[in-house]
Amino acid sequence: MDHLITYFSEFIGEVARLEEWLVLLAAPVLLFVVSLVLAIVHAKRAYLPVAAAFGGAGAFLVNAAADMKVLVAWLCLYLIWCVLVRLLFLIPFRKKAKGEADLYERFHVPLELPEEREAAEGEPLAAENAALCLDHVNALLEELKKRDLNPADRLEADAIARTLEGYGSGPLTAEQFAVVNDSLASVLKLTAKYKL
Repeated sequence: MDHLITYFSEFIGEVARLEEWLVLLAAPVLLFVVSLVLAIVHAKRAYLPVAAAFGGAGAFLVNAAADMKVLVAWLCLYLIWCVLVRLLFLIPFRKKAKGEADLYERFHVPLELPEEREAAEGEPLAAENAALCLDHVNALLEELKKRDLNPADRLEADAIARTLEGYGSGPLTAEQFAVVNDSLASVLKLTAKYKL
């Protein structure tokens, strides 16, 4: 513990031997440089803690190197300097270069495969597959309607039945087949819930 006190008093002695202008200008200059970097990277929230930390460190150094009148004057000037440096954040620095914004668009790959796109354009699926799927969903819906469903599940089953009423036994497009598959998934969840 005595070593720490010795090192600390030696540090204070070294600060007191520094040029007074260096001690007075160290914190404001560092604050300006760091604030400029923060303004460029749009980190406004970090300014207040940085200004407080530099102010505390600067006040400590000024107190070690000068008397109380100089410290009070330095603190007042430092507060004014903090307000002026805060104006750096009003400068509109660019956020992204135009090339960086186009990078995503240049390398974007659509998620839809060409085979899926052709199927979605209206190529009808076989009538047997459509009829089989629709019959299965309708049979499960009939079984569910015989059960004592809670009101939310009954509404869901009725909505599915209304959705599928428009689909006949003819061929279905890929979009209609996707609706039938989604309906089948919902009906299977309900049948699992009611243990059919």
